[in-house]
Amino acid sequence: MEGEEAIDGDLTGDWHAGQVGKDKDSTKIVVGNKPYYTTSSTVIMRAVNKDGELDPEVISWDTFKDLTLDEAEAKNYAVVVGERGKTAKAIVFTAAAFEAEGKDTFYAVALSDDYRSGGKYRAEFDVYGEGEVVHIVGSTVISEGKVYQFKLNVKDEVALVTKVKVEDADVSIPYSYDLGDKDDDFKIDDGYLIIEDGTIRIADDAVIYELDDGDIDRALAVGDLDGKEVGGGQYVVKDDVIVAMTYEVEAKKEEAETTTYIVTYIDDKTNVKDIMIGTKEYEVHAAAKEFFERYVDVNDAISFELTDAGKIFKVTVYDGDIIVSETT
Repeated sequence: MEGEEAIDGDLTGDWHAGQVGKDKDSTKIVVGNKPYYTTSSTVIMRAVNKDGELDPEVISWDTFKDLTLDEAEAKNYAVVVGERGKTAKAIVFTAAAFEAEGKDTFYAVALSDDYRSGGKYRAEFDVYGEGEVVHIVGSTVISEGKVYQFKLNVKDEVALVTKVKVEDADVSIPYSYDLGDKDDDFKIDDGYLIIEDGTIRIADDAVIYELDDGDIDRALAVGDLDGKEVGGGQYVVKDDVIVAMTYEVEAKKEEAETTTYIVTYIDDKTNVKDIMIGTKEYEVHAAAKEFFERYVDVNDAISFELTDAGKIFKVTVYDGDIIVSETT
């Protein structure tokens, strides 16, 4: 068959078809043990999408240089145009399984939601080991304060990493791990995050941000976290070490200072109408009348609120700092 003949070798004198081999960062490819070279003038494409449908897509030379291709894998089958041993004019990958994402994985905290600029959707990231950068995100939804691991696809767009290879099988993974909600407390001790299953070391140069209701609040170093209890954020690991992490700012718990007063007089315990706090007399609101009759005695310490008319209506009885009883 003609197609089988094409798979076996030349289509014409300046064409060759076969599985492509390539080392990372190399400009040289090998097809059927024959070398070709690539430059920025080489047109590089994938002909079909992952569903096997014709959907030509140009692969940037920078992205292509980053790829590592195994000549033994059928998914790297391509048609190469050009004279062997010289610079290829064009390379067209024809397998639906071809992976055109770079091998490098990036770990980052999003500093912005995705936004439209220059006709494309972009987002700002603080990338571990690189710093603050802007990437095109295409149709990927990015949210400020979230942690992501991603690669760059043929369009140099963010492609979230949701699968890893384990013994040649694809295993699904989250692109980041949750730190519960903001009320959860995960202890950080001497550069380690303590979780239910044990501890995870935090890289000395990890990207760490404190959030305020999901929004970026401030950047921190791992040393700033020692002894803290954190929650409500996310983290991502590289080689079993946390390299990017967020957490919610701890809510400032304001302790209400309660002032108590000593009851010095109650007019009638069976039908309370007036009481005295110190030397000042107060009228008891009808809503608090039964409470005074049942729970309040002279010399008790109480706190209370007043109605607009100056009547006592919300009452709490204390024994030291302990609440003994209070109106509902």
